[in-house]
Amino acid sequence: MGQRLVRREVDEGLRLYQQQHHEGAIRKWKRALHKMKHRNDRFVTLGYLALAHGECGKHRDMLAYGIMQIDLANEADNTNMRAEAYLCLARSNEKLCDYHKAVSYSRHCLQNQPRDARIHGYVYMCQASAYFCFGSFTKSLANLEQAMVISKESSDPGLELQVFSAMGRIFSLLKDYEKGLGFQLKAAELSKSFVLCDISTKYQRLAFYNMAVPLVELERYEEALACCEDSLRMATSEGDLPMQAKCLCCLGDIERENRQFQQALESYDSALEIMSEIGDRAGQADTLLGKAKTILRIDKPTKALEFAEKALEIVNGIGHKILMLKCRIALEEIFCCLDDHMVAKQHYRASQALKEELDLFCCLCDAPIGEKADSLEPLTCFHIAHTTCMGQTENNYILPEAMSDAVERCRRCAKSTSSNGGHS
Repeated sequence: MGQRLVRREVDEGLRLYQQQHHEGAIRKWKRALHKMKHRNDRFVTLGYLALAHGECGKHRDMLAYGIMQIDLANEADNTNMRAEAYLCLARSNEKLCDYHKAVSYSRHCLQNQPRDARIHGYVYMCQASAYFCFGSFTKSLANLEQAMVISKESSDPGLELQVFSAMGRIFSLLKDYEKGLGFQLKAAELSKSFVLCDISTKYQRLAFYNMAVPLVELERYEEALACCEDSLRMATSEGDLPMQAKCLCCLGDIERENRQFQQALESYDSALEIMSEIGDRAGQADTLLGKAKTILRIDKPTKALEFAEKALEIVNGIGHKILMLKCRIALEEIFCCLDDHMVAKQHYRASQALKEELDLFCCLCDAPIGEKADSLEPLTCFHIAHTTCMGQTENNYILPEAMSDAVERCRRCAKSTSSNGGHS
């Protein structure tokens, strides 16, 4: 009878969670956990607690519950439980910007076969995110392809939506803003397909925020502002701190481009406060960089330097190569404004070295990518080329034979093959 009441409390927590009442759900599950006797019940409830804490931005708590899960999984010697626990550990470390650990735990997850194939789909997503931060776009795209296959096989629109969002993020970063926005629009359309209103809202605020980012770069500020404000309103209503912080940072970017400098600084400060609370170090660095750009626009390069150097210090500590590049480019501009051209040149050389390391070049013509707005296309080998280098039909679809020919001509693949003693 006692355990039946415990399970009822767990079910009540699930109902609250589905309604986005995370704190209430957490209280229910914590009470139930203390009374539970069965290992499997404890494991499942720890998973619920980890997920809810993660969505509240409490990633260290999420990590702690993941460690408890892996202890139970090892005690039971259960591969399914291990896969779930390693997914939790991978996700929490990725959110805490410990990308090496995220990849390591992801690999452990993939070595354990779960009953639910979607677990591997979500761990591929986690690996894709970690590799993105390392600047390994090829590995990120390869993992996203695996996640997409699983999303289709499992009929999981939530996973498919996340793949589209991540693809949009990659192409927006590489300055193919139209393609980036296209992926985010697909994600937004998918977010409408969820039956549960509260789950739909969760994915809609993600989609709205992700659309705002390329819209800013396309200088469609009114549309970007509408998307950002919609996402922020929903995130605030549901207590989604990570999304609130991202929206506030994006809002600062929009206000800066609209020359509303004081409002931009206030938005960045609000974002930094939340990001410090939840331990989002990558977000803190990105926001500090936005603040530095804003201060530079009001002709205070010395003050801007302070924030840009702080951002670089953070990203060097977490190994986020994409943000390192952004910091170096910003610092070069700041030192030019300070007439210190020697230090500016040092940052220029550092940024060029990072571009080489990140392989920001077309795999067919070797010209740079990601420096200016351009149309890009991933090959089936996951290297990236200019669309014009691949050949197009009149309606802008890549011909299959053009794709095949492009893969054969891919300089990265040829280099890899020849270095392994093969033929290009």
